[in-house]
Amino acid sequence: TPTAIAPLSIETALESGVVQKVYSQPGKMLYGYVPPKDLLDIDALKPSLERLSNHMFANESNESISVYEGYFKAPTDGIYRFDTDKQDPDHDLYCNQLRLNDQVIVQRGAPGRTPVSAVFLKAGYYRLSFRLGASSPRLEVS
Repeated sequence: TPTAIAPLSIETALESGVVQKVYSQPGKMLYGYVPPKDLLDIDALKPSLERLSNHMFANESNESISVYEGYFKAPTDGIYRFDTDKQDPDHDLYCNQLRLNDQVIVQRGAPGRTPVSAVFLKAGYYRLSFRLGASSPRLEVS
């Protein structure tokens, strides 16, 4: 029987740092408009910046996507619930997406997907991709 997991600090659940990549999306996201559903689908693009980071920063630009890639460690088997910012009060628009092993788990601000947000994970490591439009880097796991 799956059990719920106690809240985790995302900093301790992310294994020793992340790779930050920045992708340019000029004209895709304008204040006062709903962003297109493909705004965060940047897999075919080349990043304009790539570096190692021990911290995730808010994305202040409305024409770029910041992506943080790393590994999430599930310490035990169980149901994990992931959540991101629903709205950043400093921006008219907000947009973020969390993927584990290429599956969209949470998506906010861009229409077109209804992700699961809670998943059963076996203990172990999972590839994590946290994509930020104009959004804060708040990510919670419980």
